[in-house]
Amino acid sequence: WPREVKGYIEKQGKVAKELLFWYVTCPKCARKYGKTQTVIFVKVA
Repeated sequence: WPREVKGYIEKQGKVAKELLFWYVTCPKCARKYGKTQTVIFVKVA
């Protein structure tokens, strides 16, 4: 999904300088729910 995010940013006419990933659930909760949700923050130029 990093490529998808970079492609979206480029379509907006901007350049992605840095990507930061934040995992919404802890490893224990991720095992319980069966998936890990991730939020991607992008620093643009």
